[in-house]
Amino acid sequence: MKRVVLVAALVLAGCAGMSRAMTYGNELADAKVRVGHRDYSIYFHPTDATILIQRGFGGSMGQAVVEGLSLGVINMTEPTPIWRAAGDAVLSEVGCHTVDVYTLDNDITWEATYTCESGERIDNATVTQNRARWRDGLTVDNPLEFRNPTAGRD
Repeated sequence: MKRVVLVAALVLAGCAGMSRAMTYGNELADAKVRVGHRDYSIYFHPTDATILIQRGFGGSMGQAVVEGLSLGVINMTEPTPIWRAAGDAVLSEVGCHTVDVYTLDNDITWEATYTCESGERIDNATVTQNRARWRDGLTVDNPLEFRNPTAGRD
C-alpha cells in the first residue's frame, strides 16, 4: 500500500510540474540561449514574473537515453548555476535577474522567478519587441563564472 501511495505522489508531482509548464502557452520559444555546448529555450510567462527554461530536444533525448541505459546510475542533469545562467543571459538584457531556479519535471524543464530594477515583471510588449533578436541566440561561454550585472542590487 505504501508503494502505491508513493507512486501516486510521484505521478501527481510530475503532473503538477507539467501543468505549470502548460501555463506558458504553446508558442515557439521567446529566446534561445547556448550555455557552453548545450542549447536552452526560454519562455516568458504571460502574467507571472517567471520564465520557463527547457533543454533542447536533442539534449533532452540524449539525457533520457544515457540515464535510461544506465538505470539512473548516470545523472546527466546540469547543476543549477547552468540553468540560472541560461535565464540570466536573457533577463540581464532588460535589467532583470533570476531569484530562484527549480525543476518542474525530472530536470529537463526548469522554472525561474525573477526580479527587475523597475520592480515590475517584464511585460508582453517588451518580450515581443526583443523576441526576434533573442531567438537568434544568446551565448554564455563560461556559465559558472557568469555574473549578471544587476545581481546583488536587491
